[in-house]
Amino acid sequence: MLSVVTAPFHPNLETALVSEVRSLKQENPLAPLALIVPSKQLARRVKWLLAVEQGLALLDVHVLTFHRLAETLIEEGREDQPAQVNGFFREELLRYLVDRGVPGADAFRDRRGMQGLWTGLWATVQDLKEARVDPTSVVQALDEGRLRSEDPTRLAALVRLYGAVLEVDRALRLAGPDDLAALAMERVGDSAFLKRMTRICYYGFYDLTQGQLDFFKAVGGAYPATLFFPLRPASSAYRFAQRFFETYIHGLASPRDEPLTHTLSPREGRGKGEGSLADEMPPAVRGTCRIVSAIGVEDEVAAAAKEILRLIEDSHCDPLEIGVVARTLDPYLPALRRVFDDNRIPFACPVGEPLIHEPLVKTIIRFLRLQVETFPRPSVIEVLTSPAFRLASKPDLVPRPDLWDWATRRLGIVRGNPIDGSLGDWVRLERAAKTGIAVPTDDDAEQPLVAIAAEQVALLFDLVARLHRALSALPETAGWEAYTEEFRTLLPEYFHLPAWETSASDTHADRVQTTIKACLQSVASLDRLSEDITLADWVEQVVRVLERSPVPSEAGDRHGVQVLDAMAARGVPFRALFVLGLNEKVFPRSVQEDPFLRDADRAVLARDLGFKIPCKLEGFDEERLLFALLLRSARERVVLSYQRADRDGRPIVPSGYLAELKPHAGGSELRIKRRPTERWAEQPFAQRPSDSSALTPREAGLLMILKGSTSSSLTPVLRLHQPPELFVHGLAAVSAIDSMKPALTPYDGMVGVACTHWRLLERHGVSPTALERYAQCPFKYFAEKV
Repeated sequence: MLSVVTAPFHPNLETALVSEVRSLKQENPLAPLALIVPSKQLARRVKWLLAVEQGLALLDVHVLTFHRLAETLIEEGREDQPAQVNGFFREELLRYLVDRGVPGADAFRDRRGMQGLWTGLWATVQDLKEARVDPTSVVQALDEGRLRSEDPTRLAALVRLYGAVLEVDRALRLAGPDDLAALAMERVGDSAFLKRMTRICYYGFYDLTQGQLDFFKAVGGAYPATLFFPLRPASSAYRFAQRFFETYIHGLASPRDEPLTHTLSPREGRGKGEGSLADEMPPAVRGTCRIVSAIGVEDEVAAAAKEILRLIEDSHCDPLEIGVVARTLDPYLPALRRVFDDNRIPFACPVGEPLIHEPLVKTIIRFLRLQVETFPRPSVIEVLTSPAFRLASKPDLVPRPDLWDWATRRLGIVRGNPIDGSLGDWVRLERAAKTGIAVPTDDDAEQPLVAIAAEQVALLFDLVARLHRALSALPETAGWEAYTEEFRTLLPEYFHLPAWETSASDTHADRVQTTIKACLQSVASLDRLSEDITLADWVEQVVRVLERSPVPSEAGDRHGVQVLDAMAARGVPFRALFVLGLNEKVFPRSVQEDPFLRDADRAVLARDLGFKIPCKLEGFDEERLLFALLLRSARERVVLSYQRADRDGRPIVPSGYLAELKPHAGGSELRIKRRPTERWAEQPFAQRPSDSSALTPREAGLLMILKGSTSSSLTPVLRLHQPPELFVHGLAAVSAIDSMKPALTPYDGMVGVACTHWRLLERHGVSPTALERYAQCPFKYFAEKV
């Protein structure tokens, strides 16, 4: 009951999908259809293709990801559903099992202190789970000597630990994303959702895990289904997809099915498997392909931004038709958001920035560690002076957090007492609260500081004492849920967290707060392990979760330039495409063997026992396939950029893909200069003399400073940021100050004799820092010291 269509994504496979949907809907406009795709981004693309570009009615057409289809079938049962757990739970579960000495744990107990051990070990165990490896059969084969492993002892220990994980899953009724396909497969025959469908179309897959493959076969064997598989056999770039297709899919298709083949031009491939990457681009795109190099992430992103502005303004290109893609967005996101916002470029990005970058999160981590680290002075002051901290003060007393850091330094406070857990050095505040803190006349500071009133010291001590009482009341050991509940109460008491009560997600601050709450809930789920832990263990687990969690993006569904990673961009077409980060070990990524399960052992499991577990070094073929799919996705223009050096000037090796494409690129490599004077003098990438509107206000101001005069074409741009008159006044002031005239100018400051300050210098001298500040900017020195 399965039909298979193979062709490249664009335009052949998309056209075939549209024809299939149109044909089914013409026969019966009410016919229910299910379209299954591998990613949310491709689901969005399919909806846009059918509804907007083709004008088809999507009545009773369900576009689902593979994950969502599995969830739909599981939810139909509505009884005895397993608890969903994430990777953080799995990593802690492995630590729990190794600590308790389950079979196979001895091989890993000595490595407990290794950083990233549980993350790496879980990645290996997850590969075994996704391959549906049977631990009993593997151990039996090892015991009987039927598996030719390089290290059978290590492999046996790993498989036994994996078996212990499966036993915990069965005992506690746990499931992760990798288990959903197997659970859903049990409900395929009885699914009311699948029985309603006239046809089920799978679109865009080129690889599946063993569990997903079994689920796919079950659906395809029970219901009318069509698979639209991206493949071009003549191209070596499709080797990864070709291998999967020939091994697992080719025999499933009905004998009458004929693939939708792609006719090769004379240049496309000199033989089977010999097609080059350049063949993935149509001749028109190949002629406009440009290679751009820059120094540092900021310049690379800025070059793309200027060209995007030209495409939008001059070529009237819809921002939605422009794509900016990197292998991974992590190193590019901060610069992309900043540069695109400065250039007023609308963009849509489904990926959020790391939660750990938020000041609130850093402050909360300090707060969580106060009791564990016995109230160190820097952490306490950072918590108390945070804008998010709730300062409970008296009506007639205004808190002065700006004085608290100096006060604690003056009193020599270091931390609490690590032996008995008491306030330790902090009790000095209680004594100082009776008299205040005065500055001695023989103070060795360059500038005497104002004395702190007793009321301010008393307020500071009250806050510290209140924190100490609340955190010291926590038990030394407790369960994961118990500690989480304690801090669910404490955090809103000491910090402004309104989103915890309203569950709002309207603003960025709301999303940060709700994500923090979700991270705590994730840690609380570890209570299923029924173990007592210390407060330090709980805090470190919370910190690990916060460090690796993203803030949900608010720009995921905007109408703008699509900013995606290479995996999310699969199957999404663009009118113009910018591929960033084409450097070696970035794209293609660095592919290494698994240290816990080497490729030789993976090959043995696949060859001798039939489990579909991939070899890690096959990742090079997938990287090439991803890049080929990107090249084919552009209809008119491709810009390939890389960093020839980082921001510190250290050279970086370009990707090998560029060496293959350079002979076919439409022009010579464009090297973006680092210095603004050289960059603007040579009319750099996408900037012509009339392109003043493409400059940001900051860039316009910098350009006029470098020219030393104002410009009629740049003044309107500058006006968006500040009054041009203020800028002209600043230029005149700088010119006068730098003129080195012997007489005073209207821009020089008059400070008088400053007798007090000179007597202080005569008594104590001048510090090197003060001399450096005076040499850099006399005005700043006098404004601060005098």
